[in-house]
Amino acid sequence: MYFTSSCTNKNNKFHVVTEKEELSIFVGECVIYTILQKGPLLVPAFSEAQKHELQVSSKVEPTHIERIFVKQVLTNCYKKSKNVINLSLASQPKEIISCKIANISLEKRHIPSSSRNSAIAIANFYYDIELIYRDFLGNTHTIMHNSGYRSQRVILNTTLGSLEVELQLKCFTPEIFPRQQKYPDSSKSSSITIFNSSQPRLSISFFS
Repeated sequence: MYFTSSCTNKNNKFHVVTEKEELSIFVGECVIYTILQKGPLLVPAFSEAQKHELQVSSKVEPTHIERIFVKQVLTNCYKKSKNVINLSLASQPKEIISCKIANISLEKRHIPSSSRNSAIAIANFYYDIELIYRDFLGNTHTIMHNSGYRSQRVILNTTLGSLEVELQLKCFTPEIFPRQQKYPDSSKSSSITIFNSSQPRLSISFFS
């Protein structure tokens, strides 16, 4: 099509196809499986009046014995995996500003087998990768990408207790290389830890 004047092409729409940049993000995944069993523990108890005696002597008789319940670790193990996430970028990156892990979902399953005196522990999880980069024109871009469904399983050598699962994720920030030569740099990473137990608790920390 020849462009003769601006009036001729006033209402035309043109689609310019450009080459997409691809970037690979490596995520290290480590799941720690722990079997806990709750049990009683007897401990000596002292009165407030004996506080001074305890500071000067270790031979003070307790006023009574109290029973408390504690959790004992029966067994634990861990399993590592790697997830490679390929991102399609609108422009060639000049600098990676940050790479973070967000929106984590973690579920656990504990399947005891009395016939084999063991149990299967399963961890199902997924998360999002948030990549922020700057291109050669100075523009800043934010890319969000889901990890997809992730799953791990291990066999534990006991049928007793309850399962607690800890998930550790580390996002490796890639260095910028010429086209088709992109490798991860383990010196720059963001890590996140998720705990999943009978009483849910969440602890997240990032390191740069």
